[in-house]
Amino acid sequence: MKKNRIILMFFLIMTSFLIFSQTAEDKLLTKKEKVLLNYTYQASHGNRIIKLQVLDKLLEGIDSKEFSSEDSQMVDIVVYLTQEGTSRKNFENNVLTNNYPDVRVKACKVLAKMKTENSRKALAEIIKNDENDVVLAEACISLGEIGDNANGDALRAIVYLYRSTYNPTQNLVFAIINSIKLVAKSTTRSYGDSISVLQEIMMGPYNQKVRESALEAIQYLRDN
Repeated sequence: MKKNRIILMFFLIMTSFLIFSQTAEDKLLTKKEKVLLNYTYQASHGNRIIKLQVLDKLLEGIDSKEFSSEDSQMVDIVVYLTQEGTSRKNFENNVLTNNYPDVRVKACKVLAKMKTENSRKALAEIIKNDENDVVLAEACISLGEIGDNANGDALRAIVYLYRSTYNPTQNLVFAIINSIKLVAKSTTRSYGDSISVLQEIMMGPYNQKVRESALEAIQYLRDN
């Protein structure tokens, strides 16, 4: 009888512990969902400053492990803000009112922290759709930080960026060089194209520092 009582007490304690743990976890999940829902509203209805603040909070949340790339709602917010003034345009009296390159730059930084296939795809879309050299350079840098996939999508996007940009700035060319150096692999389909891009830069109308960086990248890739 005594043994049965001990077993019953143990069972009740464990059940209470599990219920408490699940309740606490549910509360945390609900709290996070509410926070992200609030950020979603701010990202879609806020002005430029508020959109930047949302991205800053997401960066802090990623660093503190409050948010992760598994939070699909967070991913949606960041991708939404990468389209601010490009894929998604607001006009007032025929004037574009939401062209915020600094918002798109910061969104690229958040995508780089996430390091997922979705963030890689979003950055490739930025390269296709954006026309601001500063944003394009940040998208390129972020692709370099994330790395490539088996299909070589990141390298293909970087090669496309160079080929499709007329008279790129020195900052953008440096970003292209460094990103190719980070993601290019001899087994990747676009590897030969990336080497050609570096050779063109090395022989192109750029300053000595840019041309030397392209040469160093070629040598690095051939040695590794």
